[in-house]
Amino acid sequence: MIEQIMKKYKKGCSVSETADMLEENPSVIEQIYDILRQNASDYDVQKIYQLFLKKNTQDSLT
Repeated sequence: MIEQIMKKYKKGCSVSETADMLEENPSVIEQIYDILRQNASDYDVQKIYQLFLKKNTQDSLT
């Protein structure tokens, strides 16, 4: 799923467009878009996935 989101991000799709196309929760897409923005030069799927998991683990603890 992250690879698909990355493709939509690179094409300039908005969060809502990507969420509609992939039938995914917009908040999930937004989180991944934020990670992609912060790591713009490094589009490594595994790295993005690990950062996503880390963020969600931290959020669930607070």
